[in-house]
Amino acid sequence: MEVELGNVEVIYPNEDTAETRKFKIRTDGEILHFEFIDQKIESGSFHLEKEQVKLLVDTLKVILNNKLIE
Repeated sequence: MEVELGNVEVIYPNEDTAETRKFKIRTDGEILHFEFIDQKIESGSFHLEKEQVKLLVDTLKVILNNKLIE
C-alpha cells in the first residue's frame, strides 16, 4: 500500500529553511516507510516497525481527542 499526502514543509540538517517536498507513506507489510521526495536533491526517509506504528497511532489519537490541534 502506498499513499502520497502531497507537499509538506521539510528541513534537512544542512538547510536553513524548510522546502516543500512530496510526502509518501508506504508499507511492505512489516514496516511503515515515510519518504520525503525532492527532485533536486537526495530524498530523505525513515521507517517504523509495527510496535512503533502502534505508539504513533495512539499518540495521534490522544492529540486529536484532546483537541491539541485546532
